[in-house]
Amino acid sequence: MRGRYSLHDLLVQNDSSDEQQAAAEPEPSTSEDPISLGFVNLAIARSLFDSFILVLNPFVSQLDPALHDFAYVRQRSPFLLTAILAASAKAFHPVLYPRLYQHAQDLLIVVFRHGHKSIEVVQAILLQTYWKEPHDNRVWTLVGYAIRICTEMGWHRLEPGRSSGHGMTERRRREMRNIERTWLVLFVYDRSISLQTGKPCMIESDPLIESITSWIKHPLAIENDRLLAALVTLRLETSTAFGLMVPRSNAASGRLPTGLGSLFAILSRQIDAWEATWGHPTEPPQIPAEEEGCHDFLIAFYGCHIRLQISSLQLQDHLSPSSATTPDVESLWAAYSSALRMLRLIPRHSSHVSFAQDSVHVMLAYCAAFLVKLLHLAPRSFGEELESDILLAIQEASTTFGRLDTGASSSCALQARFLGRIATRLQSAASHRGDEAAHAGAADADISEDYMLQNAFLDANMGFPFIGGDNWDQIFADTGYSIEAATMIQ
Repeated sequence: MRGRYSLHDLLVQNDSSDEQQAAAEPEPSTSEDPISLGFVNLAIARSLFDSFILVLNPFVSQLDPALHDFAYVRQRSPFLLTAILAASAKAFHPVLYPRLYQHAQDLLIVVFRHGHKSIEVVQAILLQTYWKEPHDNRVWTLVGYAIRICTEMGWHRLEPGRSSGHGMTERRRREMRNIERTWLVLFVYDRSISLQTGKPCMIESDPLIESITSWIKHPLAIENDRLLAALVTLRLETSTAFGLMVPRSNAASGRLPTGLGSLFAILSRQIDAWEATWGHPTEPPQIPAEEEGCHDFLIAFYGCHIRLQISSLQLQDHLSPSSATTPDVESLWAAYSSALRMLRLIPRHSSHVSFAQDSVHVMLAYCAAFLVKLLHLAPRSFGEELESDILLAIQEASTTFGRLDTGASSSCALQARFLGRIATRLQSAASHRGDEAAHAGAADADISEDYMLQNAFLDANMGFPFIGGDNWDQIFADTGYSIEAATMIQ
């Protein structure tokens, strides 16, 4: 449990020198520093580092600006420093990005090969998953590896209040809180991936996680801890309920247990309370968008997404081609409203979306795919009333992403093309229906050109989290997205 489980440690228990040697080098040496290697000069490295802390770090609540200054990170971990510089270069200095990215990948291989374990190793691994390359499908594996490292270091037994210990310097207390923060980030990440993919979560709730309301009130709490605390609270309040809604025994069939009306109602009230505590109403706007920070955007976005998850689960048994029942209008409207609000947040927060981590794009892709599913399988009278608003919201989100100067292969550019293809196909479908209406004698069975995505969506389960969703791969591929790999397809 202390991270030294090997045959040697079991059988040579008195050889303390070997044990000390094994722990002597927790990371690659400073000779791997990207500045010393000439990949970037000192002035530009400092600028990239500062840009990361100021602009990108608030999106992921990862580092403590009062602790993680340039000198501290450079001295502690060339791997973490390289990961920070690579992420920043991707956003602010693309010319430097390829070399820094490759060096970060090389250091990851070194860390894995030698089994290095430290807080900085974990943070560097996580930073390589937030703004990854489009072809990179290692998030599940890398997050799992980071969790294993933390478990070997005993983080699953962290007790609340450790960072408040008397007799410690402020720096030491911040370092203790840095460990706690990273474990909380992993908890949120683990639960999010589980909900998005249907795979089992790896981190159980523990005293530290459950004490989040007091953790956020600590004297050393930083501004970014508000977002982290909000997301920890959201996952605590919803993950268990989703497990009850979609037990593993039902996942393969895509069928939900019966009698879940009360659970849905309780969960909805919990989300109402969560939004009242951590966010503010998104419609109508209460403050100008330019005065809102990325935390306001992310809290509103995650709130809408969790509501969409609940609503789509409620509709799971109704919106399928084999269903003989009609979903109630209240559930349809709740799902539609949540998805539409997600899309409308994009143009409102255009100054933030270019820096958002890739999980936002995964959620947005699900939102758009759900709305198309809704149009195809909801009662025709309901769908036709909503189609124009859905099309407009998708077009505006696509246009917003398209206007961002983030590079042709960036997540924003790929999202713009993905949403643009959906909008084009919806427009084509609407035009085709208009042509069919002009030929009233056309046979009802002649629908080969109706909705271009119809066959794929008729065969797919639309319930979250892609329950029994093998066919979702083709659905997303048709419009430029691979859900299995969580990457945009160019």
